[in-house]
Amino acid sequence: MEVKGFEVIKSVDLINLIKQAKESTNQVEEISGTHAGDKNFLVSATYDEENQETQIVMMDTTRSNRLENVRRVFITNLSHELRTPVSVIRANSESLIDGALEDEEAAKKFSTAILRNSEKLTRLLSDILNLSTLESGEYTLDIRSTNVTPIISNVVSNLKEANPTIDIQVTINEDLRVMCDIQAFEQVMTNLIENGIKYGTTDNSNILSISAKPVGQKMRFEIEDKGQGIPPAERKRVFERFYRVRKRKFLKTVELDLVYL
Repeated sequence: MEVKGFEVIKSVDLINLIKQAKESTNQVEEISGTHAGDKNFLVSATYDEENQETQIVMMDTTRSNRLENVRRVFITNLSHELRTPVSVIRANSESLIDGALEDEEAAKKFSTAILRNSEKLTRLLSDILNLSTLESGEYTLDIRSTNVTPIISNVVSNLKEANPTIDIQVTINEDLRVMCDIQAFEQVMTNLIENGIKYGTTDNSNILSISAKPVGQKMRFEIEDKGQGIPPAERKRVFERFYRVRKRKFLKTVELDLVYL
């Protein structure tokens, strides 16, 4: 079948690029699709006057563009996450320098705030390192039979200390053994419970329930809160890094940190 002209080219941008190349010999441009899910291409069009034809080289830049966008979002969110603990540490340090050290009760209060936010910074940096390791493929899971009840208890204890008004109810056997990587399991439970506290509890509903039940050869862990939940249309996207779910009514925009799950 003989194809003439632009019969098989549907991209207006590509057609224009080819026409421009004919006028100025060489043109390079990034062309994107007009629909969600379309690919992006870096296109080089070179016109050969002798043969009166245009040579086109197309490089798929979809993945690199997506990674660049993720990088920008990552930096924006990281800057936001770091700003609060750094500000708290600085403010409390200045208070101590300005004379609060002489007041034992005030000194203890400010020192506790500094310690708590220093620990938050440590967790953030640890998360960054863990994520980098996971993406590089260098993280190796150490799977072994483990009693996870003490791990969950330790996570709950730490989060209760930081959130004393939250009622965390745990319904799990004292000796619940599963095959898992201890460090990864602790990270997953911390993320899930912490997200439940942040986004699933309010002043009027501060209960968080943790339970486990067997499902075939696997164990299903459930962290249940009384929050508004995630709209069905958004659920498939909550594991995307830094994806934000905009809650309804008076609740602010929130970010679900589930990339490690």
